[in-house]
Amino acid sequence: MTKLPPQLSIGVPAGAIAPAAMAVAPYWAWPWIAAAALYALFLSHYQNWRGPLTQAEVDDVLKTIQPKNDPDGFRAFLETDDGGEFFMLNLMLFPDGKIAHPDTGAPIEPRTLVQSYSRPFIKQLLLRGGHPTLLMMRHGGDVDSWGSTAESGAQWGVTNVMRYRSRRDLANMAAMSAFAGIHQFKRAAILENISYPNKMMMTGFAGPRLFMATALILAAALGNLVIQALS
Repeated sequence: MTKLPPQLSIGVPAGAIAPAAMAVAPYWAWPWIAAAALYALFLSHYQNWRGPLTQAEVDDVLKTIQPKNDPDGFRAFLETDDGGEFFMLNLMLFPDGKIAHPDTGAPIEPRTLVQSYSRPFIKQLLLRGGHPTLLMMRHGGDVDSWGSTAESGAQWGVTNVMRYRSRRDLANMAAMSAFAGIHQFKRAAILENISYPNKMMMTGFAGPRLFMATALILAAALGNLVIQALS
């Protein structure tokens, strides 16, 4: 028997059960059964069902990658994994004007160059249940700032937030050899960068879980009305 990937071990059985449930359920219940199965499949991808990182996994990852800023802090972040999602905040300052392409030396806009890194990165993030959450451009000067960072005159031009399904996904992506050759594009395109993980405390935005649930409920309700009208 083929072993299911860990992230699909919840959703695939639910999808397999759905046809059997439809076989014995009345017609009007079919849309609701389908909606429930689709939501289970969605959660199987979006949620982390594998639990926190093990110490062996942490040790293996740190043999592969060498964090540049705070190796001890990165190890502590992985070792204190709670198995839940987190959000990476990125503050970026792009240089003015064109820069030299790291490979060809040809002039290129920094925001164009950084896409050589960001597009493959976001693709891998989506495959692991993560996604961009916010992308904001600076639209004014400092309003209520103090401290050493404010005094240095840093003018962060772009802020973005990336949602990660788990710290395991971050560790696995950081260890991917595919990123070794393209990380230079990010470093060349961004003059200054600060990134650190965050735990969501409160948000005024509806996330994908609520959006997907609402969309499936509406679709099931509409399907139910169509079935009743045709029967």
